[in-house]
Amino acid sequence: MIVIDVYGFKKVNDRWGHLYGDKVLVRLVGTLTRNLRASDMLFRTGGDEFAILALETSPREATGLAVRLAGAIRKAFVEEGLSISWGVAAALEDGQALSPQEMYLLADRRFYDKKAKISVPREVQT
Repeated sequence: MIVIDVYGFKKVNDRWGHLYGDKVLVRLVGTLTRNLRASDMLFRTGGDEFAILALETSPREATGLAVRLAGAIRKAFVEEGLSISWGVAAALEDGQALSPQEMYLLADRRFYDKKAKISVPREVQT
């Protein structure tokens, strides 16, 4: 499972209005969908947050998919300045089978852990 957060979407709404933001959201979903396999499932989990259930995909492959999605989003939304960040979790973590809900929560936690590390000033990081 890949949890995705879209950066810059609030600025789109603030700059061009919510009607334009809605159109950008539709384009965003189209861009994500075009870059997924037929077996992958895309879910909107919040305003600018998504989850992808990528069946029969290793964490390494899921990370590669997330990197490709990030590139596609940056390319398709240059004017709007959108980008994404993500977290990944597998159905089998440390030998333990996870439910879809547990995968989502773990991927979400990994996303926020990564985001917190990025937000810490370099001089504070060890």
